[in-house]
Amino acid sequence: MTGDTYRPHQLFLRLWRPDWSAFAQVFRLGLPISAALLAEIGLFSATTVMLGWLGTIALAAHGIAISIISLVFMVYLGLASAATVRVGRALGRKDRDGLDRAGKTVLVMTAMLATCGAGLIWFLAPHLVRLFLAEDEPAADAIVAAGVGLLAVAAVFQIVDALQAVSLSLLRGLQDTARPMLIAVVSYWIVGVPTAYLMGFVFGLGGPGVWAGLAVGLALPPLPAPRGVGPGPPLIPPFPGPEILRAARGPQPSAALIACQEAFGVRSSVSKSTCTRPKRFS
Repeated sequence: MTGDTYRPHQLFLRLWRPDWSAFAQVFRLGLPISAALLAEIGLFSATTVMLGWLGTIALAAHGIAISIISLVFMVYLGLASAATVRVGRALGRKDRDGLDRAGKTVLVMTAMLATCGAGLIWFLAPHLVRLFLAEDEPAADAIVAAGVGLLAVAAVFQIVDALQAVSLSLLRGLQDTARPMLIAVVSYWIVGVPTAYLMGFVFGLGGPGVWAGLAVGLALPPLPAPRGVGPGPPLIPPFPGPEILRAARGPQPSAALIACQEAFGVRSSVSKSTCTRPKRFS
């Protein structure tokens, strides 16, 4: 029964024969995604190094705070993955309304859940940090104080962090992976890392300053960007360029073709390129 179900899809047909064009397409789509993820992970690793320069207390608080926000971020990551699938399927169906609906739905859901997550982190920060510490830890109070400061910054940038993840995933669903890579590299490394260093060490804000720079880098992707450079303003789903949208809508009949078809009582169809008098059978 399983074989009958999957036989029409020809999943393993000529498995030994490589499809180089398919490999090239996957490589072109996957390489920019890998670079974008590397840039994001590198940003967090760079902040860890900076927190280590501030001492063991700051580094311990940073590790705890990262664990907490990473757990919360899994919710937004799931929504981002769902957004990629929904938008990709809508594009494959050439469904413009589906593109709009999928983008708006996931962005609104993400904003609502991120607001709730930010509130939980803000109000429960001391209790969450203490879960990671032994009761007899001599530096517990200092670590909790430092961790609460970092989580306060994290609560503020929860919404923009969630929106940037979903915005970039929407673009990937449209098979646009080059722009997300460019946005990630510029936002995280050209803006985020220098800002974190300046605020943490030059301005003397310490750990919260480093995290504030991290927040600045994460906040840039959802912001409005010049045409052809970024995914667009927040809460407005990023859609493909006009040439992709024309392909998604499909070929449109001309006004003359529609008039001709209506005159003969033939339903207008974009699949018809000509109009002829229908044959009549007695």
